[in-house]
Amino acid sequence: MRATNSSKKMFKELCRYMAGGVSSNVRCMVKPHPIFMEKGNGSRIYDIDGNEYIDYLSAYGPLILGHRPKSVIDAVIDQLTRGSTFGSPHRLELELSKKLVQHVPCADLVKINLSGSEAVHAAIRTAKAYTGKNKIIKFEGHYHGWIDNIYVSYAPKPGDELGPRTSPKKILGSLGQSESILKDIIILPWNDLELVEKTVRKNRDEIAAIIMEPINADCSCLMPKEGYLKGLRKITKENGILLIFDEIITGFRLGLGGAQEYFGVVPDLATYGKALGGGFPISCFCGKKKIMDIYTKGKVYHCGTYNSNGVSVAAALATITELEKDNGRVYEHIWNLGRRMVTGLKELVRKHSVKAIINGPGPLFQILFTEKKEEEVYDARTAWVSEERYAKFAMAMRARGVYFNPAQKGSWFITAAHTNEDIDKTLNIVDSVFKEMRSI
Repeated sequence: MRATNSSKKMFKELCRYMAGGVSSNVRCMVKPHPIFMEKGNGSRIYDIDGNEYIDYLSAYGPLILGHRPKSVIDAVIDQLTRGSTFGSPHRLELELSKKLVQHVPCADLVKINLSGSEAVHAAIRTAKAYTGKNKIIKFEGHYHGWIDNIYVSYAPKPGDELGPRTSPKKILGSLGQSESILKDIIILPWNDLELVEKTVRKNRDEIAAIIMEPINADCSCLMPKEGYLKGLRKITKENGILLIFDEIITGFRLGLGGAQEYFGVVPDLATYGKALGGGFPISCFCGKKKIMDIYTKGKVYHCGTYNSNGVSVAAALATITELEKDNGRVYEHIWNLGRRMVTGLKELVRKHSVKAIINGPGPLFQILFTEKKEEEVYDARTAWVSEERYAKFAMAMRARGVYFNPAQKGSWFITAAHTNEDIDKTLNIVDSVFKEMRSI
């Protein structure tokens, strides 16, 4: 068991200077207090008390190569000798753009930002500008950043009235959001193709785009039903509506072509981030030339002081270069480990009769503590359950040296730095935790 007294003390002190004591709300979900980290190396992370953890949080997704990958760090150091940011185009920006167009199926043209929220915001503006329409279909439980016009019906709190499936209530995510933003958004439950089709038929002249996570990684890693993505692609094409894939999480994690390549469905626009930068802040949005040309023609505003800054672009270029090696062999490693982990977790759930299911393809996954069967969980409504059992499980795992997403609605991540030994050790720890927590 690991003592974290220094983290507890530092958190108390930080609360004197930083509102809430954390820079991102989800970090406060680690109980009984946030853990302050000192360093990371490969698949391991170390806190200020000297405790070592196998890290499946992956900084919420960016560390596709693990902590401190040498090729990325070397590229960043080299770039720092040249300059961190210029406020002007530079050579690496061209090289990265070429790589993105090469690997992303929908990318004819790209734009580079810093954060996922920015990229989503820009993609939505692009869709509205291109179509001349203002409404967006967004699905319950899908997270597309915290900007006002899309941070809606993501994670309702206990007691919130969701409304009927055919006409869900629009639930603002935070105090300070204006209800006026709701007029341009249509909320639907996910994985219901018939309901999407009915809604589109009724509102096709007002809907600019449908946006979605192709894997609902921010709602216990829910997978799309067979044919669902292809069905959405057909509906949007037939009705003059753009399809936007938010691949901030799935991009460069499932493979070089992301979810588009994995599922064989190509959207009109897509957003990328997290794994793209290998641990450095960067994102992009991209799409078909006929759509993205509105920027070439100067019709839509897109700006940002730190967009395409040299350090982040160097990190992204080095990350992609590493992922490309040996025809993407690193992905074979990640997928093999991910499948081993998911299979092992399912066996332990059966062994200990734990009321839980395992969602996700392997490179990313989640344990959902629910009494429902796997086929009964397919959208946010069927996946929303109490976090109490998951929080209890997460605390027990952290106490034994395994660190992962503190929120049940999030995902675990396998990286290139993880090993078979890491998976074996993790499964052994899960085995012991399940055994001790029969009531879980």
